[in-house]
Amino acid sequence: MSMVHLIRVAVQSLLLHKLRSVLTILGVVFGVGSVVSMLAIGEGASYDAQQRLLRMGPDRIILRSSLPPETQAGSDVQAFGLTTSDELHFSQLAGIAEVAPTYEIEKDFWFDDREVEGLVVGTTPAFQTVHRLQLAKGRFLSWLDVEQSANVVVLGDRVARELFGVSDPVGKEIKHSSGHYLVAGVLKASLQQQGQVDPSEAIFMPFPTAKARFEHIVRIEDSAGKRYERVDIHQLSLQVQDVDTMPQVAAMVRNYLDRRHANLDYQLYVPFELLKETERTKRVFNAVLGSIAGISLLVGGIGIMNIMLASVTERTREIGIRRALGAKRQDIVIQFLVESASLSTLGGIAGLILGWLIPQIVTQLSEMVTIVTPSAMIMSLGISASVGVLFGVYPARKAARMEPVEALRHS
Repeated sequence: MSMVHLIRVAVQSLLLHKLRSVLTILGVVFGVGSVVSMLAIGEGASYDAQQRLLRMGPDRIILRSSLPPETQAGSDVQAFGLTTSDELHFSQLAGIAEVAPTYEIEKDFWFDDREVEGLVVGTTPAFQTVHRLQLAKGRFLSWLDVEQSANVVVLGDRVARELFGVSDPVGKEIKHSSGHYLVAGVLKASLQQQGQVDPSEAIFMPFPTAKARFEHIVRIEDSAGKRYERVDIHQLSLQVQDVDTMPQVAAMVRNYLDRRHANLDYQLYVPFELLKETERTKRVFNAVLGSIAGISLLVGGIGIMNIMLASVTERTREIGIRRALGAKRQDIVIQFLVESASLSTLGGIAGLILGWLIPQIVTQLSEMVTIVTPSAMIMSLGISASVGVLFGVYPARKAARMEPVEALRHS
């Protein structure tokens, strides 16, 4: 008996019991649909996290000053966080290519009748190198600007738009109560978040200029009393010469910080390590999903086996007639295996459609990134078809073992 004929017989049998067939495959539909959609959401979340970390740079180490857990109350201004000594040490550390300090404070600037609040970022030319900033117009800060504490600025694209609209800001001056600042350049639009610095909303100026014009003293009131804290450097961005040496360089940085900043007045971000951790988390997530998928499809497979056993009982006389007319045991086995595989495959196809639709709806409602991969769809469909064959073996063998005479006597 040809395979085409067996498939035709299997489809006819399924169509004779439409409702039962639909109810049987629902377990497979929801199992496959949930797995595909959850994989899509997980893949999208992983991709989004990886892109964010890649934008931070796998060859960078970001250090941020932060208030230590415990400080002494007092009326004098106390310093905390990263210092110029730290900057000097890291610039001489083996494996470090560039060190870019930042001094940050939010201030209002204006041009004619337009005003904008931007994040003043005092830094050096190394910041452009470390964070790969691209210019739309003009130039970035130079070392001469730093040496002379020049009143020059480079504007983020959003700041430039709010102050100048579509006109060219380069060569013009923006104003602040501390003085006038010449615009040397404008950055290209960027999605990169460099530590806590958003380049599009920043006003870059030479590091010594920012420190001299805008001293940043923070007034704090807590259980320890009232005190004032001063930050020397808000952020240090370290660029590693070779990303393959990142674990060793990061370990040296940690050892130094443990010695010099025992009060934990800093935060350390290593995108390379976070990227590896994201990959490990993704593998664990996929393993958990695989377990859930296995349970879901197991339930669906048991449902298929139950229905196939019922079908074998109902069609006992049909099996006896076919055996009497010359059908072999193998033909009976194949017939019932084709029926069970058809059930699970149809359920798998419907599950794929459901698994594709759910991520699209999630993306539309939440703007969450979702990625339905072809490999996930092919794997899910293959597993669902295999489940049908696996759970159809016992009913098929039971049907094939029937003796023709006994089967014909069945009423």
